[in-house]
Amino acid sequence: MVDNALHHSKQRWRTPPHSRHGFRFHFQTESGSQEISRAGEVFHTALQVLKNRAKQKYKRNFTASELLSWENVELLAELSQCPSETNPAVCEGSHHSKYRTISGVCNNRQNPGWGSANTALVRWLPAEYEDGEGEPKGWNREWLHNGFQLPPPRSVSREIIRSSCKWTDDDYSQLLVDWGQYIDHDVTFTPQSISSAAFWTDVDCQKSCENVLPCFPIQTEDSHCMPFHRSTPDCYIRSGSDIQQALQRQQLNAITSYIDASLVYGHTPQLQSALRDLSGLNGKLAINDQFKDPHGRPYLPFVAKTPSACRTDHQGERVECFQAGDSRVNEDLTLIALHTLWLREHNRIGEILKFINDHWSPMVVYQETRKIIGALHQVCDS
Repeated sequence: MVDNALHHSKQRWRTPPHSRHGFRFHFQTESGSQEISRAGEVFHTALQVLKNRAKQKYKRNFTASELLSWENVELLAELSQCPSETNPAVCEGSHHSKYRTISGVCNNRQNPGWGSANTALVRWLPAEYEDGEGEPKGWNREWLHNGFQLPPPRSVSREIIRSSCKWTDDDYSQLLVDWGQYIDHDVTFTPQSISSAAFWTDVDCQKSCENVLPCFPIQTEDSHCMPFHRSTPDCYIRSGSDIQQALQRQQLNAITSYIDASLVYGHTPQLQSALRDLSGLNGKLAINDQFKDPHGRPYLPFVAKTPSACRTDHQGERVECFQAGDSRVNEDLTLIALHTLWLREHNRIGEILKFINDHWSPMVVYQETRKIIGALHQVCDS
């Protein structure tokens, strides 16, 4: 079911840009994250299939924890190809390293998965799902909460945004907002579902007004719907916790949760290598090989896979999406500018370090510069 919906989604994504509705990005992550996302979708879809079968047979609703033992859960996770928990023993060889791992694994050697890429976001408060396991509030539109139906989310948004007072602020500029978005991209990336088609009915989430996973459209005041689909789930919480909590839907964080400049350097070894200037043997990051600014300063490189979604002027010269450590770099011009500044700063510092320490290898120059850039991100955010 999951793979069939993904197949239909890919077919829709291949349609020519001029026939698509509006300009949109698909916020997907690296291939490793997509494999884990698929495993999570398979795991939770299988849970729903089991609950539906039990409901048909016994004519009542069930939770997955009523139907499965820990042995069942572990088998289902294995069949869904969920990744296994990282054993602290794998970190024994890294105790001499003074550099953060690119994926965040083993940065905490006793709990190697803490803060690493492709793990579930940590909850500060218990989850509150309508069915106790995975359906968000508002999924069943007729359900009552404290005796009342939930108001349409669009109406809530309009009411909160409406304000009668406006003022100027001399202490902050627009950059406060832009930096907030930028630094958020250093610590969280919850990707959307790998499919934009419903797993059960193959309905296109862009056109549906029905809540069918992963479609979760937003109703408007004129009874129309804004297309929306849910974020991808993590597979499951490791054994040792309460089984009911373990089977609740958890949201995946595809990147490291450390402030470590991962949006400059990436969060996988493959992406890290793709962003480096390996041929230059100088520890620098790769730059755009076609364009520079009027002062000769470099731009970010273009993405390797073209044509990309960033061309908006069909009459003029094609300009592809830029590539950085985080795929959301192309969301707006301010993010592109900030990413460009940090690319230039890495290469500037790396050049100075290489001049001072001519005996350093390109890897040492790169890692020492990366450590400085990571520290600057932490200082700027404090």
